[in-house]
Amino acid sequence: MEIYFCEKCGNVMQEKDRFCPKCGAERMMDGAEMKIVLPYGVAKLTVEFAEKLKPAEFASKRRVEFAPVTETEDEPAPVLTDEELAAVVVPDEDHWKALEYVVGQKFLSISLLQRALGLGYAKAGHIIEWMEENKFVGRFRGAKQRPVYLTREQLAKIKR
Repeated sequence: MEIYFCEKCGNVMQEKDRFCPKCGAERMMDGAEMKIVLPYGVAKLTVEFAEKLKPAEFASKRRVEFAPVTETEDEPAPVLTDEELAAVVVPDEDHWKALEYVVGQKFLSISLLQRALGLGYAKAGHIIEWMEENKFVGRFRGAKQRPVYLTREQLAKIKR
């Protein structure tokens, strides 16, 4: 994800913008383009700019803070016993495809399952509710995706 900032007002700009839509300043700073690429897992970005700096001075006087995304509100992954895994009844082929798909994922949402398997919203929702009942995915957290707890070893035990 690339984010461009105005050197004058700090407004976020789109890649195609040459001038800041807020203050009208040009995006280039003495030939040095300001572009920041956020690493995976970064939720907060703080950037401070000093006025009228040359590119060499800008590099030494900027301050950028990265705050990692933490999931403190989630409960730990449930521990499923072999008996619980053996007792799981998979209703149909779509449920099997969904289980095989989510094993490789860290997070899951209804729209992600819809796109991956070509399902409708209602069917994908029912499958995710079934996965939550069986403790394969985490609980509903509003706009956030659900964490996936199912491992390849557990899936192999379910298939037996």
